[in-house]
Amino acid sequence: MTKDKSTITGGLGIESSFVESSKDIIVDALQSEEYVSDTLLKIANTIREDVLGDTGSTQLSVYEIKLILIGFMAGEMRAHAHHVEQLNMLKRFGDFLGKMNDDCGCE
Repeated sequence: MTKDKSTITGGLGIESSFVESSKDIIVDALQSEEYVSDTLLKIANTIREDVLGDTGSTQLSVYEIKLILIGFMAGEMRAHAHHVEQLNMLKRFGDFLGKMNDDCGCE
C-alpha cells in the first residue's frame, strides 16, 4: 500500500475522517482536565477504547505513554519553530521597509 505523504493522516496511513471525529474528544478533554498530562491521558484512553474496545482496567503502557508524550513534544517544537520563523520574517520585513525609507530619503 502506497501512503500519500502530502498529509499527516495519509503519511500515517489513517483515514482523514479520524481527525474530524476526534475533535469532540479533544475539546471534551481540554474542557474537563486541568493539566496537560491528564488531558493527553484522557484522549489516549478514549482513542484506545475506540480502537480496541473495552480494555477493562488495563492502564496505558509506559510505551504508549512515551509515544503520546513524544508526539506532543514534536508538535510543540514544530509550532514554536514556526512561530519563531514568522517573527524573523516580520523583523526582516521591518528591516526591508527601513532600508527602503533610507534609500528613497523618505521620513
